[in-house]
Order: sequence, then C-alpha cells, then structure tokens
Amino acid sequence: MPTHHAPLQQFASAIREKFSTQVTGEPEEQLRAPFEQLLRDAGHALGMTGIVPIGETLLKHGVGRPERNAKSLPVKWQFSIQDARRKLARLYPYTADST
Repeated sequence: MPTHHAPLQQFASAIREKFSTQVTGEPEEQLRAPFEQLLRDAGHALGMTGIVPIGETLLKHGVGRPERNAKSLPVKWQFSIQDARRKLARLYPYTADST
C-alpha cells in the first residue's frame, strides 16, 4: 500500500480503537485527537511543518464557529507547481480530475 495512505490508516485504527471500548463518551469528542493527528500527518506529507489544530473557532464578526481549524508555519515548497499537483493527485486521487 502506498505510504501516503498511512495517515488515513492510522486515523481509522485510532477511531476504531476509541469506538470499540466498553465505556462510551461523546462521539464527536472521540474524534478530536485522531483527527488532529490526521491533520498533522497529512500536512507533513505535503511538506508542511508546525501544524497546530485548533478547536471551535469564532470567526470574525461572530459569523460562525467551524468545528476545526488549523494553522501551520509558512511552507517553503521545494518543488515546482507541477510536482505539487502530481503529489496532491496521488494523495487525493478522486479530486484530481475535478480541478
């Protein structure tokens, strides 16, 4: 299996473990830590560092409150735009044709 699938496999394994216990918590809360790790791992796979997942964040002017947000250190791409597109197409094959 390609190595770029590893973050998704780890996410699936983590949520499987969380939901297979005898003690249950709030379902949304059980996804928080695995999802934050998925964001970090996916960002790393794209060459990003310093990914900081942030929980519910109030948008400017109180317009809304998305469940998740993330920030990262500025990315210094080491490859061309064509290389980036190829890498993204490998990571997200279903969206490659829609761009």
